[in-house]
Amino acid sequence: MGLVRNLCRQARSHPELIALADSAGRSVSYAHLALAVGIAAGHLRDAGIRPGDRVFVCLPNGFDFVHAYYSVIAAGAIAVPVSPRLPAADVERVLNDCQPLAAITEPGAQVPGPRTSLTPADLACDAMENEGAAQAVARARGAMTLLEAAAANTEDSPAIILYTSGTTGDPKGVMLAGEALAANAQAMGEVSASGPEDAHLCTLPLHHSFGATVSMNMPIATGGRIVFGGQFIPVGVARLIRRARVTVWAGVPAMFAAMAERADVDPGDLGSLRMCISGGAALPGRVFRAFSERFGIEIAEGYGLTEASPVVTATPAGDRIVSGAVGPPIPGVYMRIVDEFGEEMARGRAGEVCVSGPGVMLGYYGRPRDTSQVLRDGWLRTGDIGLVDEHGYLRILDRQKDVINTSGYKVYPVEVEEAMRQHPAVDDCLVVGQPHPVRGEIVAAHVQLKPGARGTSERELLLFCRRRLANYKAPACVIIHEALPVNEMGKRSRQLVRAQGEMTEQ
Repeated sequence: MGLVRNLCRQARSHPELIALADSAGRSVSYAHLALAVGIAAGHLRDAGIRPGDRVFVCLPNGFDFVHAYYSVIAAGAIAVPVSPRLPAADVERVLNDCQPLAAITEPGAQVPGPRTSLTPADLACDAMENEGAAQAVARARGAMTLLEAAAANTEDSPAIILYTSGTTGDPKGVMLAGEALAANAQAMGEVSASGPEDAHLCTLPLHHSFGATVSMNMPIATGGRIVFGGQFIPVGVARLIRRARVTVWAGVPAMFAAMAERADVDPGDLGSLRMCISGGAALPGRVFRAFSERFGIEIAEGYGLTEASPVVTATPAGDRIVSGAVGPPIPGVYMRIVDEFGEEMARGRAGEVCVSGPGVMLGYYGRPRDTSQVLRDGWLRTGDIGLVDEHGYLRILDRQKDVINTSGYKVYPVEVEEAMRQHPAVDDCLVVGQPHPVRGEIVAAHVQLKPGARGTSERELLLFCRRRLANYKAPACVIIHEALPVNEMGKRSRQLVRAQGEMTEQ
């Protein structure tokens, strides 16, 4: 069942339930949302948008994003969501690559190229106002019939193109079918035991695959309520959780760390939460422990990648949560660990993670050669190195391209980073390979210190790690930063650290 049919099903089954809510007290029922999407899809068709056309969607999180995202898919077109904070050069690259016919942006935004420029107001209808849900359902019946027919005709075609660095290097457009996205959302609904009684806090960017699945598509698939919190400010988010009685919160490690560290956050405000899900980056053990000890709830870590729609593994609600493990495969997903020759490894042995199932991408847009490098015999080669532990849970060791080869020894940066984070003065650490004329690469640790820890020296940190790691794993150098660079997901980025190093060398 596709994304649009999930929305229509909820509108028929639970028309008066709230689909979208925000911190300002606004709300939209499922009936209103389905009607609005149906009418907006008609507006897009009237504007000349046809099945298969690409539509650039550049909007912040909120009601307008959900409305636009589902409306484009309902019209049979392909949504290309990007961050409003994306640098102009990257926007231009996306536009040149996918050649969208139309763009949906905030008023005043300049997007060169698309023939048609629209704003949320151009797609709006009175269904988003305070009309009774029963009236909205009656008005929506015709629209929903057309929507479901459109969804059935396009379920195996691309519904979304998401731009990512991908598993082969340069950023490229990942084509995902509506059925793939819906299957991933449904599976995560099962894993999280979500239903119409749940309120899901949305603090993740919805233009990103993780946020779209766990904070938008999953709640809609299960009839839950999406609660938008605006800018991430820990004390404000905590109070919103209490006020909106949020039960499920998906975030990135930096969000959980900030919540655990801020003294002005009242632990009682998080009392309604029954499940926290972390993704987008490895969850440091110290963050897992600090959050659990302060709020009395453990964080379930998951793993995925855009090319898999994106979730691959996650710990089911009620199951044992193991720090450092990212759970078993979600329903419908198959996984195996292989060596460099493609042979499957025994349990407990490290190798490349390969994935099969309904969420696997159709391919990279306009890049058949890149697609053939990662899609082989029905399996997606993720480029991530991991192993399956004694519980059947996956443990990610590192990205294949991030593994450091120093004098013939393989070093996984995640292991070194976790050791460095145990130092009481270290706020965070990113480890990369630095070219060396003799060893090939050396281990370089880039460190951000906690406030008030300026007296800590590079030498002290080097000695700290050498007491905890094998000689070849210990950093050969430590570089202390005022602040480690972060990407648009709020994730501290090795790629950006490398880029800074290259600029310094030049």
